[in-house]
Amino acid sequence: MVSGGNGQNQHYGSIVIMLQFLVIQDPFSMAPPKALETIGKTLHSQYERWQPKARYKLQLDPTLEEVKKLCNTCRKFARTERVLFHYNGHGVPKPTANGEIWVFNKSYTQYIPLPITDLDSWLKTPSIYVFDCSAAGMIVKAFLERLDWSSSSSASSSKDCILLAACEAHQTLPQSAEFPADVFTACLTTPIKMALHWFCNRSLLRDSMEHNLIDQIPGRQNDRKTLLGELNWIFTAITDTIAWNVLPHDLFQRLFRQDLLVASLFRNFLLAERIMRDAWDMAAEICLSKLPQLIADPNAEFQVLLSQSHRFRALVLLGRFLDMGPWAVDLALSVGIFPYVLKLLQTSAMELRQILVFIWTKILSLDKSCQVDLVKDGGHAYFIRFLDSLDAYPEQRAMAAFVLAVIVDGHRVGQEACANAGLIYVCLRHLQPENPNDAQTEPLLLQWLCLCLGKLWEDFPEAQLLGLQSNAPEIVICLLSEPQPEVRASAVFALGNLVDIGSPSLNGADDDSDDDEKVRAEINVVRSLLQISSDGSPLVRSEVAVALTRFAMGHNKHIKSVAAEYWKPQTNSLLKSLPSLANINSSNVYSPSSLIQGSSGLASHIGPVLRVGSDNSATARDGRISTSSPIATNSIMHGSPQSDDSSQHSDSGILLRENASNGGLNYSRSRPIDNGIYSQFIATMCNVAKDPYPRIASIGKRALSLIGVEQVSMRNSRLSNGGAHPGETSVPPSSNFGMARSSSWFDMNSGNFSMAFRTPPVSPPQHDYLTGLRRVCSMEFRPHVLNSPDGLADPLLSSSAAPSNMGLDILPQSLIYRWSCGHFSRPLLTGSDDNEEANARREERERIAMDCIAKCQRSSCKMTSQIASWDTRFELGTKASLLLPFSPIVVAADENEQIRVWNYDDALPVNTFENHKLSDRGLSKLLLINELDDSLLLVGSSDGNVRIWRNYTQKGGQKLVTAFSSVQGYRSAGRSIVFDWQQQSGYLYASGDMSSILVWDLDKEQLVNTIQSTADSGISALSASQVRCGQFAAGFLDASVRIFDVRTPDRLVYTARPHAPRSEKVVGIGFQPGFDPYKIVSASQAGDIQFLDVRRASEPYLTIEAHRGSLMALAVHRHAPVIASGSAKQMIKVFSLEGEQLTIIRYQPSFMGQRIGSVNCLSFHRYKSLLAAGAGDNALVSIYAEDNYQVQ
Repeated sequence: MVSGGNGQNQHYGSIVIMLQFLVIQDPFSMAPPKALETIGKTLHSQYERWQPKARYKLQLDPTLEEVKKLCNTCRKFARTERVLFHYNGHGVPKPTANGEIWVFNKSYTQYIPLPITDLDSWLKTPSIYVFDCSAAGMIVKAFLERLDWSSSSSASSSKDCILLAACEAHQTLPQSAEFPADVFTACLTTPIKMALHWFCNRSLLRDSMEHNLIDQIPGRQNDRKTLLGELNWIFTAITDTIAWNVLPHDLFQRLFRQDLLVASLFRNFLLAERIMRDAWDMAAEICLSKLPQLIADPNAEFQVLLSQSHRFRALVLLGRFLDMGPWAVDLALSVGIFPYVLKLLQTSAMELRQILVFIWTKILSLDKSCQVDLVKDGGHAYFIRFLDSLDAYPEQRAMAAFVLAVIVDGHRVGQEACANAGLIYVCLRHLQPENPNDAQTEPLLLQWLCLCLGKLWEDFPEAQLLGLQSNAPEIVICLLSEPQPEVRASAVFALGNLVDIGSPSLNGADDDSDDDEKVRAEINVVRSLLQISSDGSPLVRSEVAVALTRFAMGHNKHIKSVAAEYWKPQTNSLLKSLPSLANINSSNVYSPSSLIQGSSGLASHIGPVLRVGSDNSATARDGRISTSSPIATNSIMHGSPQSDDSSQHSDSGILLRENASNGGLNYSRSRPIDNGIYSQFIATMCNVAKDPYPRIASIGKRALSLIGVEQVSMRNSRLSNGGAHPGETSVPPSSNFGMARSSSWFDMNSGNFSMAFRTPPVSPPQHDYLTGLRRVCSMEFRPHVLNSPDGLADPLLSSSAAPSNMGLDILPQSLIYRWSCGHFSRPLLTGSDDNEEANARREERERIAMDCIAKCQRSSCKMTSQIASWDTRFELGTKASLLLPFSPIVVAADENEQIRVWNYDDALPVNTFENHKLSDRGLSKLLLINELDDSLLLVGSSDGNVRIWRNYTQKGGQKLVTAFSSVQGYRSAGRSIVFDWQQQSGYLYASGDMSSILVWDLDKEQLVNTIQSTADSGISALSASQVRCGQFAAGFLDASVRIFDVRTPDRLVYTARPHAPRSEKVVGIGFQPGFDPYKIVSASQAGDIQFLDVRRASEPYLTIEAHRGSLMALAVHRHAPVIASGSAKQMIKVFSLEGEQLTIIRYQPSFMGQRIGSVNCLSFHRYKSLLAAGAGDNALVSIYAEDNYQVQ
């Protein structure tokens, strides 16, 4: 017998050995030889229906030699493909105990045994055997024993051998005149007719049915629109469902999905064992009851069982199942739903659109490879039409945009098809509101429209040109100020993919007018990106850095030449376009846009050492620095390899490397007339290279290396005992603060502000099957792709050094697309159990907080008992301390930004880590975010950088959530940036020795306000009101006090100079406890504490002379009527709000009675009468309480 053909990537060699068997034929209706031939042909045709592309040859009553020859020939022809062996042993002896079957003797009439071992050695694997004979289990048993002792058989080869046996070793096949002798073969090859025959003999309809009508069932098995085809469809569905629920997933995939014939045989094998389940009995009964009517009137209409009326409900059920998670999508695809949902895209049924889009969203969130079949069948047009339909809800259209983004992701055929179908115009039309006064579009839709455009433009010049011609940059740039970080980052992603990274084909294209237009458009795009390079979201800044790196590659030669121009004398005209050192070093906050308007100099942005390399061009040949250069005169550069004495290289300088070609990046682009954009780019990238978020800094350094600039720090990094902090770079630059910052108990009880931290936009009501389908903030998802040790998606970013051979593959990878895809892989139709747990935990903490507040308000607040003392072992003393509200944990930090966590009830260390590994260090304040939820630790550095950590109470488990510069380029020699956090508004206030106060919205991750302080001196203390959103108090270096309110037009609401005429600065300020927002407390370094009432005159109504100079810290309890002050003269005093001194602390409660040390910081517990004090000289953190304090 020969084999061939292909069925689901499987070739077959089929051996059919027949010995007097019946396949629903009457052998006595013709002569025996003719009957044997007819039966063989019938079996051949039945197998051919299941595998039509295989070639079959029958062997009727074969001899041993014929079987051997046929098996060897078949295996040789099939090579590594599967061989089918069908043995029908009716009328011959049973298999022997050794598993031998019987064949004819060639010499004379008798049966001789054929060992199963010989058969297996001829056919080898992969193979499938069908044994239809009594005691067929004997063969299976012998085969398994052979596998046990055969050293040549492996686990993998045994899986490639499938055996189907009609009965067990001790059983004999039953015989009945009503059924064929080979019932097993009939079930495997003609399951529908065999099942109906079986059913007729067991059903109550058997007396009223004519059995010969079964052979007249109209239709074809492969045509579902016919009765026979519908029965076959239901049979397939039932058997597959049984198998899917019974078999392990991998086994089901192997037996029911990888091979067409194997699947059919196993499907029919279930029938042979059970002869169907109740569902099949019902379907058969309905069919048979209608059969006489159908035969009598062939034109009678028949409603198929799985009609269109059931289709919608089935799709809804499928959608709900897919929404359970990626595992559900995987199982559904393994069952084989793909071709059917693909075909449904050809329907025009309006009611199916939403659920089909949802189903495809779930499928593509798991398996991107489906994009090929979607485009091949024209499915992309379906989703473009849906995206362009205004009657669909924004969340559903966002799903269509996601599907289209996946279709064009890295798939040029998909990009071309979608571009030709007008996807660019559809996306751009929906990115801009028809009416400027219209409500804001759903953020999720805006996000995915941008991502879809970005993926369509990615490395596709023709689509980029269409986008530029459609005014895409101007439309997308408008989204850079959106309040959602995801939208801003997606807009940057789209704009970045409009920037051509250049190619050798552009060489000599300087005179091409089209390229000139494209370069001008790219310059406009980059100029807009430079404006947001200091965005508060690392997700946005990361995309900006990636986009600017593309610009660095596409305009490589021009940027290098501009960098080299810095080395020329100051008279060079190019220097006139650079920002002056005076502008950069001023106390004002600068923005990248201001750099273009400067006059000279860039060095203050570059760092201790900057190396600049250029191409071998005329602009780079003068490699020396004039001593009259502003860079040299400001001690930024003291020597270079090209100077007369390169050995005098000092700790800082700029090095120029000639002939630094950076590999093959010398792509020639049209050069804009204005070189200012290039100088602005260099200045911005130098800032990016010092970004507080590690990945962004790495991208910045990579961009600088592309243009021949290397930032090298010559200062020795100060290593700490804290060791590495493994979580610093393990989290992607996401805006996921985990800040479910809802109103605190205080806000809700005061009736002022009860707002959710990130309330999703309200969407129109939806159908029942999409109940609960609302935007789940994508910021909650963190991709699992960033598991490299350094936390960088691109391993090339783990080092700042540029490789010797750089090409297009060194571009850093954008994260926003893959990160955003995770939104659709999570359940969208049901609420999360995590939310219920968080709400329950929050309610419990609110109850605890209320109880604690009631107790501390009734307490004496004398703080006479030291309940804990912790030697932090900080080298420079304790700079800040913080008591957690719902656990006996204190967090402390020093000037080196070492952070240590301690359990003061158990006197055990909890965790230790570094805030960062940079050499430039200094701590300002520790703040707690989301105290009623999973709290986050905000660490404010004295240079203005802010880092927020989660899991900081888990040993080695701390994760850096976000990091940004709160003062956007401000640098101060005093390093005196101060912060405070306002929970109910989500505002972070930052200022210092500067004329402005910056207000950051950490929900939006944006700078939302810049308030002028209206004072001649800088700010030394900040305190946010916990009652009134947007109100805060500021203490100044000139001892004045001001209160600001961002809600008022003038911002400034109160001014006083309570500490005059003293000249010492205000070291602490705070709103008094309780619900009265009008009273504040201010303490100056001179030692006096002033109590002010905003409603009265600017004069204080109470003054306390707490210390005689050297007052270092002031703490105001949030709820108890008590304040505390600490001095550098080793003293802590506790006062009531009436000015009564409650406690004075000078000594440790030890036998020796040592002094407590100079006080650096004080902090009260939020809800208890506990005070933490950090010493500056002995690094001790002491915790004080009342005498009756009890460990919780």
